[in-house]
Amino acid sequence: MGWEVAGESDLDAMIERLDQAHVSWQPGSVAECAERKVERFVRLEDPAGLPHEIFYGALVSYEAFVPGRPIQGFVTGDRGLGHVVFIVPDATAAHKFYTKVLGFKLSDIVDTVFHTPGYFYHLNRRHHSLAILEAPNKVGLHHLMLELQDLNDVGTAYDIVRDRGYPLSMEFGRHSTDEVVSFYFVTPAGFEIEYGWGGREVDDATWHVVRADRGELWGHRVVGPGLPPTVRPLDATAADR
Repeated sequence: MGWEVAGESDLDAMIERLDQAHVSWQPGSVAECAERKVERFVRLEDPAGLPHEIFYGALVSYEAFVPGRPIQGFVTGDRGLGHVVFIVPDATAAHKFYTKVLGFKLSDIVDTVFHTPGYFYHLNRRHHSLAILEAPNKVGLHHLMLELQDLNDVGTAYDIVRDRGYPLSMEFGRHSTDEVVSFYFVTPAGFEIEYGWGGREVDDATWHVVRADRGELWGHRVVGPGLPPTVRPLDATAADR
């Protein structure tokens, strides 16, 4: 997963934080930077072995966005692409890493179906750009969230997914903390996409962290087999590295 900082001095400051925390990192090569269309980046892993890249100087295209089908557009810009959710075997260690080392800000805590807390972090106005959920001896990418500007575009996509027989994992519902109305489906790569609308924004000057006793206000009934195949046993993941 890639995380953008404002400039070269900010990347250097992040590298200094990594060194102080004794976190190993490697610089991206010239060819890798060209492939990613960034000026410079470093790669590292979190305590669960999940890969991350921190970069600056991303190429910006000023060509008009042309969607694959008519939609009002996505909520991106200064709020980033959306959010990602990772499953980790030790949420306490991950929480310390993301807040103390990388400097992510805690938005909320949610009691999960795994009977462990889920931690939700923001880096901008979006309620969360990252969330981590703990599951014993499991690690991997659970889902990527894309936020739409219009609820009707989410509903149309839901109809398309069902009509074309793509595998749903969670039906329509609304989350408790970020208040997104969404559904989940499984991609050919195995991870899930949450397609939603209506996310809350965070104002650090007035925001108060809460611990929610559930993740949903309504809906989001699980209709898939459970965790996606991109979430694997920890031992199997370590063997592949």
